[in-house]
Amino acid sequence: MIKKCLMIVIVICLFSCSVVPGYAAPIPRFSSDAYNTEVVDGYLYGIREGKSAESVISSFLFCEYITADSEDIVTGTVLTYVNEELSEVKSVTVVIFGDLNGDGKVATVDYMMIKKGIVDDSFLSEASFRAGDVSGDGILKAADYMRVKRHIQGVYDINENSTVPEPKPVENTSKLLVNGVDITEGNYVNIGLLWAEVPFIAVLEALGVEITDLYDDSCEFLINDTYYWMDADGYYNEMTITSISQVSGSGTIYYLLKGETRVEGDFIVDVESLIAFLNEVGINTEIEIGYECKTVNIYTIE
Repeated sequence: MIKKCLMIVIVICLFSCSVVPGYAAPIPRFSSDAYNTEVVDGYLYGIREGKSAESVISSFLFCEYITADSEDIVTGTVLTYVNEELSEVKSVTVVIFGDLNGDGKVATVDYMMIKKGIVDDSFLSEASFRAGDVSGDGILKAADYMRVKRHIQGVYDINENSTVPEPKPVENTSKLLVNGVDITEGNYVNIGLLWAEVPFIAVLEALGVEITDLYDDSCEFLINDTYYWMDADGYYNEMTITSISQVSGSGTIYYLLKGETRVEGDFIVDVESLIAFLNEVGINTEIEIGYECKTVNIYTIE
């Protein structure tokens, strides 16, 4: 069989979309040995009152890539993170339990703001509201007021006994089109500043590839009369193992089992990995990536 010429082209999106080379999605880490931190909905919890930005940032992993917009860490301080590859910039807003007025302290004025907010919380910013919601249920109530007041009196520690709220459902604003068909719904698609992640199996199926077997931790599929088997480490056929991350250089494979919240039994791959794989197996494809309009458009060519 004469092998068809393999061709993969990255096309610059026209109009308002800009295209730049793909990178594996970085994982910002606001983790610290000194604080039990947690990021929810873009808000960073777990830092106590009365801390300087320098001392807090120095406790973080990759602290050299984190900056603050204030000298002291208060409710409302914005921490900005740039990863080592400079491929993504992220920011989080600090929430200090009990510090509603954003001065970095927990004082009488704060629990009085909670008392007022129980009746009408419209005067509070989102960060201030979250600072007063020490029970983490999304409502300001008398219990929050009493906990902050007792914390000021020294008989209660809101940092040890408060509850971080559950994340709010986030609407997926990234889109994935394959041959003009929008397959975003039900699939994990994530497009960042200089990278894009798409569901591997979903894209294959949309391109007409037959999935012959699908397991919790692997899948088998048929392309051009050749069977391929994929797991978290890569893919192989005819007993020749090739890791996608090796084929694409800096490409990375992201994998989660069925039932995880991030994906539903699919391999999540970055654009470089997907291009390398399609090029390797002979599927002639063009891919348009709009990093500003948050769209990946994949289509086959003759």
